[in-house]
Amino acid sequence: MAAYGVCWMIFQIPFGYLSDRIGRKYSLLLGLAITSASMIALSLARDFWLMMVVSGIYGAGYAMIFPSAAALAVEGANREKRALGSGVFHLAFTEGVVFGAPLFSVIAGRYGPSVGLMSSALAPLLALVVASLVLRK
Repeated sequence: MAAYGVCWMIFQIPFGYLSDRIGRKYSLLLGLAITSASMIALSLARDFWLMMVVSGIYGAGYAMIFPSAAALAVEGANREKRALGSGVFHLAFTEGVVFGAPLFSVIAGRYGPSVGLMSSALAPLLALVVASLVLRK
C-alpha cells in the first residue's frame, strides 16, 4: 500500500496536466486499464519487490483516473449544477471505497488473497467498459 500511496501522490499533479493535454477521456480510460491490469498482475505476483512495483504502477494508474474523472463530472454538469456534479462524483467515489474494500476483503478471506485481488480488478474493468460506452458519445 505504501508504494501505491507514494506513486499516487507523486503522479497526481503531472497526470492532471496530462489529462488537460491529451484529453480527459483518454486519460481516464488509460488509467482504468492500468489499474485493472495492475490488480490482475498483483494477484499473480509472488515476489515482494514485484508486488511493490506493481502496486506503484497501480498508484500511477489511479492518479490518472481521479483528475480526469473529477473534471469530466464537473464539466458534464451545467454551470448552475457544477458543485452538485462535483459532490455526486465524490460521493460515488467514496462509496466505492467504503463498500468495495470490505467486499473484496471478504472475498479474499473466503477464497484467498489472489482471488480477492483478481476480483478487485473487476471494478475498474467494469468502469472501463461503462466509460468507453458513455464517453463514445
